[in-house]
Amino acid sequence: MRSQSLGILGVILALASQSLRAQATSANDAAMALEPNAAVLERGKAIFRLNECNYCHGIDLTRAPRGARADLKHSPLVGADENGNLIGLAVLNGLPLSQTSMPRFGDVITPEQLVDLAAYIHFQRQAERYKELTALPDRPGDREEGKAYFNGTGQCTTCHSPAEIAGAVKKLAAPALKENTLHPAAPAAPTPRFDQGYKAHRKIVERITDDEFLNLLAYLNSWQP
Repeated sequence: MRSQSLGILGVILALASQSLRAQATSANDAAMALEPNAAVLERGKAIFRLNECNYCHGIDLTRAPRGARADLKHSPLVGADENGNLIGLAVLNGLPLSQTSMPRFGDVITPEQLVDLAAYIHFQRQAERYKELTALPDRPGDREEGKAYFNGTGQCTTCHSPAEIAGAVKKLAAPALKENTLHPAAPAAPTPRFDQGYKAHRKIVERITDDEFLNLLAYLNSWQP
């Protein structure tokens, strides 16, 4: 009788766990559905949640219960990752000696699934960093440091010439410039050049620090008439 009761209790707990996982939603889910690679992101989301990654890293990479070591939103390793090449090292092999003791998933996640999982993590990271950067209080940045970022780390000159930047900045007020830097407005008919640049801006959102962003804005605003 006792074993039967324990068996029923186990079934109830399993069903409750499944229900909680199904109900766990991210505030970014609606935006994810509009992305060109929505199918990839949806598969990545399923892997993230079915393997209960959210229990340590947070449902949308926020409020990571395991603390700073599980904070994927600000992790330099995640920021440097390309298509799962660095994320995969941790996911497939685990981090058994770390304080969080992350288990290995090499026996349950395939290399193909890892690419989808990494795409989902990057999407959530970009969405959450965008919120943080747009919410930064207006305070002066360092113009020269911003110029150095523009010409160096940010690789902005890969797509933008000084003349082009000057023309664009003159058309935008400071709040609009801040928004456009993080999320460029798409033309009526997007071009391959825009698509490439948009992806580059998404990477900047993911990798730029708060101070670097304020410095970059100071440099861009210096072009205002």
